[in-house]
Amino acid sequence: YDFVYIDDAVDALMTAMQFKPTTSDPDKSPAPVVINVGSGEPMSLRQIARRMQLVVPTAKIQGSTDEIVMKDRQLKAYASTTRAEELLGFKARTPLDKGLEQL
Repeated sequence: YDFVYIDDAVDALMTAMQFKPTTSDPDKSPAPVVINVGSGEPMSLRQIARRMQLVVPTAKIQGSTDEIVMKDRQLKAYASTTRAEELLGFKARTPLDKGLEQL
């Protein structure tokens, strides 16, 4: 999973709204561009639960914090932020631990 602090996500979206894709052919409209917004750092549910316990020591984890498994495969997904960095100059600034403290 890829967790990104809300202020960073809003910054990315505001910047993306100003982005104008270009094309080398003036007679054609530029193709839409997909840009991922995220931290680019994978984090398991177990890791996020443990970090949340550091911020809120009295929090109790109920149930399993194991990875979600679908058909005997671990589901792992996190954003490739290369386009966001290259096209928008965006990189998430708020580390996960800092974001959790601000909740």
